[in-house]
Amino acid sequence: MKHRLLSPRQALTVLTMSVVGSAMPVAAFASTTSGAAATASVPAAKWTLSQAEQEARQLFSIPASDVVQSDSFVADSSGSDPSYNITFGSSDDDGPADSYYVNVDAIDGTILSYSHNPSNLSFAFPAPVDQSQAASIAQSWAEKLYPKRIGQVTMQVRPQAETDLRSPTTYDFSFEREVNGVPAPFDGFDIVIDQTGQLQSVDEQWTNVSFPSATPDASKAAATKAYQAALGLHLEYDEVFQSDGSSKLALEYVPANQGDGWDETFAVNQGGPTIAIDAQTGLYLSPNGTTSTPTAYTRPTPLANGTTSSPVGSTAVNWTQAQALREVEQAFGLPDADLVSENEWESAGSQTWNFQFTLPKSDAAPKRIVNVGVDATYGYVTNYSEYAANPSDGSQTSQGHTLSAAALETDAENIVKTVYAGHLDNLALVSNADVSGADGTNGDNPSGWYQIVSLVNGIPDQAAGGSVQLNPNTGELEALNFNLQQDGQQLPSAANAVDLSAAESAYLTQYPLQLSYMLVQPTSANGGSAPAPKVELAYTPEPQSITDSYFDALQGQFVENVALAYQPYTGTIKDIGTDPNQAQLQLLASRGLIPVDTNGDVHPDQAMTVESFVKLVQDALGTVNQYNAATAAASPQITSATSSVAQDNPAYRELVTAYELGWLDPNHPLQPTADITRGQAAHILAEALGYDALLSHPDLFTFNPTDLSTIPATDEAADAIAVSLGLLSLNDGAFDDSQPLTLSNAAKAVVQTATYMKAPTPIIMPLIRTASGDE
Repeated sequence: MKHRLLSPRQALTVLTMSVVGSAMPVAAFASTTSGAAATASVPAAKWTLSQAEQEARQLFSIPASDVVQSDSFVADSSGSDPSYNITFGSSDDDGPADSYYVNVDAIDGTILSYSHNPSNLSFAFPAPVDQSQAASIAQSWAEKLYPKRIGQVTMQVRPQAETDLRSPTTYDFSFEREVNGVPAPFDGFDIVIDQTGQLQSVDEQWTNVSFPSATPDASKAAATKAYQAALGLHLEYDEVFQSDGSSKLALEYVPANQGDGWDETFAVNQGGPTIAIDAQTGLYLSPNGTTSTPTAYTRPTPLANGTTSSPVGSTAVNWTQAQALREVEQAFGLPDADLVSENEWESAGSQTWNFQFTLPKSDAAPKRIVNVGVDATYGYVTNYSEYAANPSDGSQTSQGHTLSAAALETDAENIVKTVYAGHLDNLALVSNADVSGADGTNGDNPSGWYQIVSLVNGIPDQAAGGSVQLNPNTGELEALNFNLQQDGQQLPSAANAVDLSAAESAYLTQYPLQLSYMLVQPTSANGGSAPAPKVELAYTPEPQSITDSYFDALQGQFVENVALAYQPYTGTIKDIGTDPNQAQLQLLASRGLIPVDTNGDVHPDQAMTVESFVKLVQDALGTVNQYNAATAAASPQITSATSSVAQDNPAYRELVTAYELGWLDPNHPLQPTADITRGQAAHILAEALGYDALLSHPDLFTFNPTDLSTIPATDEAADAIAVSLGLLSLNDGAFDDSQPLTLSNAAKAVVQTATYMKAPTPIIMPLIRTASGDE
C-alpha cells in the first residue's frame, strides 16, 4: 500500500494530461502516423459544412445578422467521428459582441458542444430565473438536442462555476448516462442555463462501446473488504480550522489511497475516494484495466529507530544569529568566508534568519549561489537551495553518470541525518514512488526527490514535514525545505483514539459502495497502438454532494473542516427556512462564500467574527485578487496588525488586503477573532463602495435612529450609508451600532453591495441631504 503523505502545504501537485486526439484539417491527417503505431481510419463525413451551419442556426436561433467568422473540419485517429467547428459573430463592429460556438458531428449531425457568450449580462439579485425554472429549461433542451438519449440519463445539479459575485448566475446540469440501471459517469451531457433562462453551453460525450452485464460475480461484502484494504485508513495529525478562524492540530483517520483519475465527467462529486473494485474478481481496478490485490498500509520507518529524539520544532532553543550561522555552516559545509548577505524577520512568534553564500567556481562546478533559512526560535533549517550564479551554466554538476536508486536514497538519508541530527526517531524519508504510486524514475533514472515525513510517536504529522531534491546524476543536494504549521504545539494523544474498525465503519457509511460502469483504457504493448477502451463493472463509492470534512479520531465521527468547507453547495440549506434573508444565504452558499456544515446548516443567527466578515466581503466582491504580499511585508503597521493571523489561515489574504486597501486602519487594528459589530461592518462596506470621503461628514445625512445618541460620531456616516442603501436595516428604529453582526444580516449586506457595484446607473441615497438641506 502506498503511503498517503502529501498535503497541499507540503508538496507540489503534479497534473498529468492525456491527449486523446489532435484536431487538425483532414488534408493533413495522413501524415500523422509514425513508427509501428497503426492509425484508425477516419469515417467519411455524411453532413456538409453548409448542413451543419443550417442545423446550428435552426436549433439555437442564431440571428441571420451573425455571420460565420471561422469554421474547420476536425478528424483524428482516436476513433471519434469527424466534426465541424463553427464560430458565429456580429458583422457589425458597433453591434453587440455576442458570439456563438458550435461543434457538430459530421456523421449524424449531433451537437457535440455549444457555447453562447452574451455581452450584456452582469450579476443581478434576485436572478430573473431561479434554479427550479432553469432545471425545467435544461430538461427541455435535453429533449430537443438528444431525444434518443433522454431516457438513458439522470439529471443532477452541478456546483456553481462562479465563486465571487462579480459574475452573473449560471445553472449547470449534468445528465449522467445509465445502462441497466447502473451509472456510467463517463458518458452524458452537460447543459448550462444563464440567469435569464437562455442556453449558455452544452457539452456531450457518448462513447460507442459495449457494456457488460450489471450482475456482479463478486459479492458486495467481498468488495467492501477489498475497498477497506485499498483505503488503508490510518492515523495522522493535521492542522484544521475552526469556525472562529483559529486552528488546531487534530488526530484523524485518513486514507492512504484516495483512488485514481477515473473519467467521471458527468458524476457530480464533491470529494471522497475514487477507488474502484472490479465487480467480477473483487480486486482493485486501475484505469488501465489491470487488477491487483490491495496490500495493508504500513507506517513510514524512522531514520533512527529507538534513539532519543524529539519532533522538529517541538522545543524552543532561541538561537542567536551567530549560533544559527554556525549550524548552517556545519550542516552544509559552507565556509564563513563565502557568506555574502543575511537578513532576519519575525512571523507568528518565530525568528527566522536567511543566509546567502556565493561558492566560487571550481573544476567540478561553476560559481553557485546558496540560500539557507533557519528558524532560530525552534532551531531547524527551513529551506536550502543551490543554483548556478549564471543561468547559462546550467546544472552545477556533470551529467556523465547516473546513480542507482539505492545510492540516491542513501545520499538523501545522510543529508537529512546531518541537517536534522537531533530528530531522527521522529523523521522518515519516503521516495516519490511510495507517495504517488509512480515508479520514482524518469525513464531508467531515479528522480532524486524524497519527502521528509515528520513522525510523532510513529504517527505522521501532516502539519510538519518537507522534501529533499538531489541531482539524480551525482547525488548532490539541490534543494531542501521543512515547514511547520504549529511550532511548539502539543498534539492530542493517540491513546484516546477510536479503533480502526470504528473508523472504517464510519467511512463505509459516509462513502458507501455502489455498482458503476467504469471506462478503462488498456495501455499499448511495445510501442504499438493503444487497444480500444472497454467498460468494466465495478464497485465504487457513491458520489457525495456534501461539505468536505475530516474523521476526528478522538470524537469518532466526521467533523466539518472550515478550511475545506468553503466550496459551492448544491443542496438546500436546512436552517434558513424562515430566515428573511434565505435567498441571499442560499446564493452565498451556492458560490462557496459561506461554509455549510455536515448537517446542511449555516447557522444564520451566529455572530460573525472580524476575519469571517472580511473574508466574506473580499471574496464576494473579488477584491482579494488585489492582495500584494510585497506591499504587506513592507508595511510594519500591516505586519503588526495581522501578526496574530497564521499565513495558512483561510482568511489571511483577505485580512491583509483589507488593510492594504484601507478598509481597515492598521494603526487601529481589529482583533480578527472578535465579533464584528454592525458599526464596524458598515465602515467596511462603505469603504468597499468607495464612499470613504463621506465617512467624516455625518452632517450630509438625515439619520435619526432611536439610539443615535449611543452611536460614536466616527460611525454615524457609515451607519447612515448602510441604512440608506438598504445594506443594514434598523431594528425597531434602532441601528444597534455596537451589537454583533449576524451571518443573516451580513448575507443581505454583501449581496446588496455586490448589486450596487454592478449597477449601470448612479446610486441614489435617500438619506443624503441636498444643497438646500432637504433630503
